[in-house]
Amino acid sequence: MRALRETSLAVLLSHIKPLLYSPGIRDLHKLDALERVLKDHKGFKKAIVFVDRVVVVKALIKLLRKY
Repeated sequence: MRALRETSLAVLLSHIKPLLYSPGIRDLHKLDALERVLKDHKGFKKAIVFVDRVVVVKALIKLLRKY
């Protein structure tokens, strides 16, 4: 098996990759709206929520535990 060669772009992006997963990079402002929607639909049994970052998933886990 051949080892994968790291491209120049991958080397450049490796320095900023940790920033992409930082909670401070983008505000999680939509979580408040999601919580309002969930409160408005009391008694729901299922919901599908799409997210684009692991940080958001972790915040959702904390938020949704009370439901």
